[in-house]
Amino acid sequence: MAVEATCLRRTRNEENQIDEDEDDYDKELSKMFDEAMADAEEAYEELLRYREDP
Repeated sequence: MAVEATCLRRTRNEENQIDEDEDDYDKELSKMFDEAMADAEEAYEELLRYREDP
């Protein structure tokens, strides 16, 4: 019984770690996406300025 409880705890801890890792990965991807969108917006605004005043 104690071995089963230890294994279940270990499995839950591993699952929790995987969930945390996935959350960290999602946050990092979100940050990278936000940065890429900001760069794209900046490039688009620069393009518009160039088109208005070549």
